[in-house]
Amino acid sequence: MRLINGIDLGRSEVHQINGANLGAAERTQPMGLIEEKQIASNRWDPPEWRGETHPIEPERRSAFDRWNRPERRGESHPIEAKLSSIKTITKMEGATLCMSKSEEVFVSGAFSCSTEKCNCHHGSHAAINGAVVDMPKTPVSKERVVVVMGATGTGKTKLAIELSLRFLGEVINSDKIQVYPGLDIASNKIAPAKQRGVPHHLLDFYDSASGELPTAEYRAVAGYKIQEVSARGRVPFLAGGSNSFVYALLADQFDPNYDPFVSEEMREERAPQYDCLFIWVHVDAKVLAEHLARRVDEMVQEGLMDELADFFMKEGAKEKYVGIGKSIGVSEFRAYFTEKGMRTRPVYEAALAAMKENTRLLSEIQIQKIKRLQSMGWPLLRVDATAAVTAYLSGQEGAMAVPWQRDVIEPSTTAMAQFLEKRSN
Repeated sequence: MRLINGIDLGRSEVHQINGANLGAAERTQPMGLIEEKQIASNRWDPPEWRGETHPIEPERRSAFDRWNRPERRGESHPIEAKLSSIKTITKMEGATLCMSKSEEVFVSGAFSCSTEKCNCHHGSHAAINGAVVDMPKTPVSKERVVVVMGATGTGKTKLAIELSLRFLGEVINSDKIQVYPGLDIASNKIAPAKQRGVPHHLLDFYDSASGELPTAEYRAVAGYKIQEVSARGRVPFLAGGSNSFVYALLADQFDPNYDPFVSEEMREERAPQYDCLFIWVHVDAKVLAEHLARRVDEMVQEGLMDELADFFMKEGAKEKYVGIGKSIGVSEFRAYFTEKGMRTRPVYEAALAAMKENTRLLSEIQIQKIKRLQSMGWPLLRVDATAAVTAYLSGQEGAMAVPWQRDVIEPSTTAMAQFLEKRSN
């Protein structure tokens, strides 16, 4: 028996999902369980199929031939090749729902198998929007993943984008706040205009009304994204400050009940389930604290207060907010926006100071977690962006470019070249 959103798929010829029949004439209807907002450069179908001009420079057009789904080129699809014996295939917003004798099901890009007849390589189970699914475990041939780590404000996404442009990559978000729609300024989401045409995944895809996104569900969805990007012949770059997501995704044997960052028990960890290059963007604590405080001021100039006012008008006064409501700025400005007589200058200044201090504390926690991962044996290449951030704080236009190139881009590029060369040998 297979239940999706509480509905029994059973083994009959006509199945139901979300109350809709999937008869022979209906099985090509898109019925996504997880929706992901995507810009034009971040769709499955290559832009040339839609008669559009791709935002990335034309000289890289040949690289985008890899976007074509292999079966359209007469090749065997790397994932669907496993499904040659499967009788029924249903497309669900870019995912494949398959129902057969082995009852193998792909739900929103995550695997699910219910019998021992399936020969796929899966890990432990997760539930995604009510569907019980299996999470991808170690592939037969490990996909390569570049993991860009660091505290908030160190330039992780900037580095991931620049390396993606050089090495044909796509960015997969690993920030646990940025997976929720809303509060783009407070959560420091990168604007589409600054993505420079590099596809970004897992931004704004999980509704806060569904509650918190569990690490097990993130592992399932992000794991499929890695497979999807790799199948196009491109390099997945994981970028974001939530190290609990990073660990959940990369751990070879993941236990949702074990938190390596709070547990006193240090379990023996095996190598990550992917072939990883870890790049840790580091900034001296004093310099980073100054930079983060200034960044909060820049957020205010960009419209943070209007964004928060809209949020509290919609959500109202609550003791606890979930999802995007856990973004920095919400708890600090809650009283200012929701309590009578609190919209005063002193209350505003206190909330702003608290937001700066909590951002600094967050950066310290993130660094502690990175060091914890390092102590587990994960090899981290540390690149020092202190000089680059110091130059940025000087206010001189373009001052950051030289130290950023020298201290961050060049060692990262060298490591990337060695990493890819190792893979090709």
